[in-house]
Amino acid sequence: CSYNTTMDKVTSIIQPTDKYLVPTHIKLGYRTLIIEPKVMDDFGEYVNNENKILYNSKQTPPELVNTIIHELLHAIFEDRIVSLVSDKNEETIVNALANGLMSALVDNPELLNFLNNNIKQIHERKR
Repeated sequence: CSYNTTMDKVTSIIQPTDKYLVPTHIKLGYRTLIIEPKVMDDFGEYVNNENKILYNSKQTPPELVNTIIHELLHAIFEDRIVSLVSDKNEETIVNALANGLMSALVDNPELLNFLNNNIKQIHERKR
């Protein structure tokens, strides 16, 4: 790999983060999950022992949102209900929940407005 080729790859990774406003971290209970782009074949990956969500930087906006939701659900599973579900069922359940939630949010913009408005009120009460 030449230096220019490597720099092109780095630039292509960084741009979607700025373009799509991907958060750099998500607080989940006592942990902070780092969110990073990565050149990969899969849409994304949750790395439990590193508290990281990795995502493929070459995704469309809907794929990227779905991926972040999907990997966040894996983190919630690991954190809250890992002992209730076998590993082989986790992926099926997470996939169904992420796709269902994504569909509900896309098909019902008033639901997203409702969530945003009420979450803002929660943050204002904490101040």
